[in-house]
Amino acid sequence: MSPDTPSPPTPFQLMEAAAGRQKIEVILVIRGRVQRTRDGRWRMRAHGGRVVTFADAWVLAATPIRSRAGGVAGDLGPRGS
Repeated sequence: MSPDTPSPPTPFQLMEAAAGRQKIEVILVIRGRVQRTRDGRWRMRAHGGRVVTFADAWVLAATPIRSRAGGVAGDLGPRGS
């Protein structure tokens, strides 16, 4: 991490913000499989089986995850073979 990059908050900083009812911005990284819900939101099943639902407007970026073999996770190769 570069010296200009802010360090992640500690649990104490989050508790302090909650106790003071401060408005904060939280950026999360969730890895898993995504699918559209009936109401137009997104549903993501993360590692360990936890499920998160969210709106389009909450997404800043989405990137494919590389598998250990070097391909994109879930990619079956050319023409799905």
